[in-house]
Amino acid sequence: MSDIRDGKRPGSDLVILDDEYSFASKQLWEFSLIERVSGNILINTTIVHQDGLDHTPVGSRYVKMWSKIQAMKIFSSRRQNIDSMTAHQVAQKLKRTGIHPGTIILVWAVNIGDLTILRNFLESTGYFDILPSDENCIPLIHVLRPNLPKIGQSPFPLRLEVLFPVMFPRHQLIGLNHAALVDCQQTCCAHDCSIWKRRRH
Repeated sequence: MSDIRDGKRPGSDLVILDDEYSFASKQLWEFSLIERVSGNILINTTIVHQDGLDHTPVGSRYVKMWSKIQAMKIFSSRRQNIDSMTAHQVAQKLKRTGIHPGTIILVWAVNIGDLTILRNFLESTGYFDILPSDENCIPLIHVLRPNLPKIGQSPFPLRLEVLFPVMFPRHQLIGLNHAALVDCQQTCCAHDCSIWKRRRH
């Protein structure tokens, strides 16, 4: 991070990623990437699917119903300050913003699912070698969990919508979760806080 702050490396070498996707089919519907150090927004977009939205359920019919409700929120015409892109536009935007196979991607998760879903989307439309490999994706929950107390015998809940108001009780981003950009920005704040706490100890 210090090399980026000193201008020795571009901000796009270290980014935060968040996806919103169908709980039923895992089809990518929205994603955002921001620079970890500066917070600059590299991309924030919903996805245009030429063949329509896929609600094919992996589990019960209730999953399909929830997927449709989720889509209504994500693709609402009332949303502002978010792009709408095809796969080709996404690929070109990622290249222009400096994303490359050496980029380090941080995700607020216990696994690399967000990167996998974004990669599958791009590769399904013929775009390869834009995103980094799985080894360059760091799930931050594993980083933060050791610094948090337990509640009785249970680990502290690490869902952003629960943790963020505890860490930043009057922050303007509280209550706006499950929009990709907001989740990226909350992740950036939470990661800053965890770094500060580790340095104190």
